Amino acid sequence: MNLYTMPSATHIGHANLKVADMDRALAFYRDVLGFRVRATPRGGEMVVLGASERSLDLALTALSGGSPPPSNCTGLDHLALRFPSRRELARAYRRLSECGIALTEATDYGPNVSLYCADPDGNGIELYWQAPWKKDNRLPSNCLPNTSQWIWPVCLLRLMHQNPLLPKHPEYREAG
Repeated sequence: MNLYTMPSATHIGHANLKVADMDRALAFYRDVLGFRVRATPRGGEMVVLGASERSLDLALTALSGGSPPPSNCTGLDHLALRFPSRRELARAYRRLSECGIALTEATDYGPNVSLYCADPDGNGIELYWQAPWKKDNRLPSNCLPNTSQWIWPVCLLRLMHQNPLLPKHPEYREAG
């Protein structure tokens, strides 16, 4: 049997999440994360969201009375949202903080910085920025990250404001 590899231009087009309460999910994805509502098919039982006016990135499907699977089950671990710059990632962190959304992890992997939280249904969400790829399609470090270090989220806010007066913490490394 021949080994099949998909074309390199292939990418994940969108995700569809089942949610227990559509209003609660919209309050998170639209009002906190900033997605735009693009369509509401199936009589409003589904809402399609996009990061821009032309994208269809995430569909939410209402499953009334649904509950998150136990943590020891297989399935989706998290949905990753890639931000175009560290400054935009910092803005997203500020919004999460303002809305009372706690981070479950904040990690610097070297070529990318990731923040993790959960949506109201317990789905894992990663918000991240990744350094631009080199012309030879390699990460700046020439390898995928194999180590990580926790970052202090206030460092992201300092980056957003370019404010050297925000406190530095001696144990934690600056993001990116």
